[in-house]
Amino acid sequence: MTREPLSQFVRQLRRTLDADALAAVPDPELLAAFRRGRDPAAFETLIHRHGPKVLAACGKVLADPADIEDAFQATFVVLMRDPGAVRDGRRLGGWLYGVAHRVSLKALTRRRRREEIEARAGQKREAASDLSWREACAVLHEELDKLPDTYRLPLMLCYLDGLSRDEAARRLGRNLNSIKKALETGCGGGWGRGASPCRRVCWPRSRSRARPCR
Repeated sequence: MTREPLSQFVRQLRRTLDADALAAVPDPELLAAFRRGRDPAAFETLIHRHGPKVLAACGKVLADPADIEDAFQATFVVLMRDPGAVRDGRRLGGWLYGVAHRVSLKALTRRRRREEIEARAGQKREAASDLSWREACAVLHEELDKLPDTYRLPLMLCYLDGLSRDEAARRLGRNLNSIKKALETGCGGGWGRGASPCRRVCWPRSRSRARPCR
C-alpha cells in the first residue's frame, strides 16, 4: 500500500470515529464546536441528524429531484456560512426547516419564471382548468411563507408533516399552549376578510388531519 492511499484511509477512519463519538452530542454543543473551529465532523453530524427532515421540507414544495437536491444543499450552505444566525441551538431543527422552506420557494419561483419564458418562446404547455393538487400545495406554501415563524412552523409541522402538537412543541422548543394558540390563530383568526391562507387554499374544512402536500 502506497503512502497516499494509507493517508486517505487514516483520514477516513478518523472521520468515522469522530462521527460515532459525536452521534449522541446535543445540537447546541455541535453547533458551538462548528462556530468555534469550523469542526467538519460536527457539521457532518448535524447534516446526518437533520438531513432527512430538510429533504422532506424541500420535497413538499418542489417536484423536480434536481431542484430538491439543490435546495437541500443550499439550506446547509446557509448554516455553514452563518452558524451564528441560529440563536438557540436547541431549535436548530426548526430553524433548518424554515430555511429549507424559504429556499425551496425561491427555487420554485425561478422554475416558474423559466417555464414562462419557455412558453413565450413558443413551447407548448398543457393547459389545466383547475389547479392540480401539487400546484394547490405550492400556493399553500406561498401563503404560509407570508406568516411569521411563530404561526408558520407549527402549522407546517402539525398539518403538513403530520406531527402531534406535543411533537411540534418539542421540535420547536416551545410549550404546548403556545403551539395550540399558533394553530388556532393560523387556521382561522386575525385574517380580516375571508378565510385564513390555510383554509383558503387546500385544507379540508373538517377537523381531521389534512391530506399531505407531496
